[in-house]
Amino acid sequence: MVLLNRGGPGAHGRDLSGFFAESLPKRVAASYDWIGFDPRGVGASRPELVCDPAYQSPGRARPDSVPASAAEEEAWKARARHYAGDCARRYGAILPHMGTADSARDMDAVRAALGQQKISYFGYSYGTYLGAVYATMYPQRVRRMVLDSVVRPSGVWYGDNLDQNVAFEKRIRAYFAWIARHHKTYRLGDSGRKVAAAYARVRAALKAKPIDGRVGPTELDEGFLADGYGDYTWAAHARALSAYAVRRDPGPLRKVWQPPSRLDQNNYTVYNAVQCRDAAWPRAWGRWHADSERLYRRGYRFETWSNTWYNAPCAFWGCREARRRGWGRLRAAADPDGAGHRGRGDPVSGRAGDAPQVPDVEAARPGRRAQPRRLALR
Repeated sequence: MVLLNRGGPGAHGRDLSGFFAESLPKRVAASYDWIGFDPRGVGASRPELVCDPAYQSPGRARPDSVPASAAEEEAWKARARHYAGDCARRYGAILPHMGTADSARDMDAVRAALGQQKISYFGYSYGTYLGAVYATMYPQRVRRMVLDSVVRPSGVWYGDNLDQNVAFEKRIRAYFAWIARHHKTYRLGDSGRKVAAAYARVRAALKAKPIDGRVGPTELDEGFLADGYGDYTWAAHARALSAYAVRRDPGPLRKVWQPPSRLDQNNYTVYNAVQCRDAAWPRAWGRWHADSERLYRRGYRFETWSNTWYNAPCAFWGCREARRRGWGRLRAAADPDGAGHRGRGDPVSGRAGDAPQVPDVEAARPGRRAQPRRLALR
């Protein structure tokens, strides 16, 4: 019996049982019962956490994630502070119990409910950290573990995100170099530097006039973030970039970014709830600004500021203490016949494109699921 986690934190998981059963060699797939579950606060688990949807999707293009002035940076800070405050207002009694150690206890509740003395586990990215915490808390209850794209525990979580900015710059440069090698097809430049310049021109054009008023430079960067995780979107995104840069056709680029679904918003809320609870984050904004500026000036530009705002709610995180008690339900599913899709993982480890890809947040809605098992949390 193998418990599965695709990472995040905050990524849903009940569909993973079907994905593993379909993707692995038949003999391997038939050797285990694959158990996918939605972690606490996620998906079908209750309560489902969703804070301030306007932070990620205000109904119009968001401001450029790279602030051009102190006033623009202050505006982003205010939005992040509002997001953190909304989470505290909605879920103040729950947030103290959203750490990785709490998720590890939930995993052990799943083990006990399934009547197992020991469990095996497969985790990607953040899931590697969750697996390590579980093995530390319950070493006698672990049979086998596969940890793919391992998180550096000493960097949890502020330092790991700074490292990720460096890793993604290397990945986007590799992507631009690939586009350059196919210059005859995409006509964006015959060197990585020229392709990067073409991307910058498109970004500037979208800042001046977002597509449909909704796809600006921040949305462009967010859409192309997938290209740092793996190469499965490279050709499609290169075509979209070329269509806009060469022919001024916004149609393909319009499809690269889609507004986040409720599940996406839920995943992001729990991402913050876990990471902000797990470890100390700098409270003085000067530290965030200095680190972001330092990396940006050193040439790590693609993700640095967008990643800053992605994690910025943790600078303002706060919640009232609450008595420890059971507060909801965790849902799990085992479905060897479920449908799964390949796609991107999550933004924690900084690695991309290795091993089998896990389904992405939006594409992984399963076509068939077993009726989920409902487990009461303690």
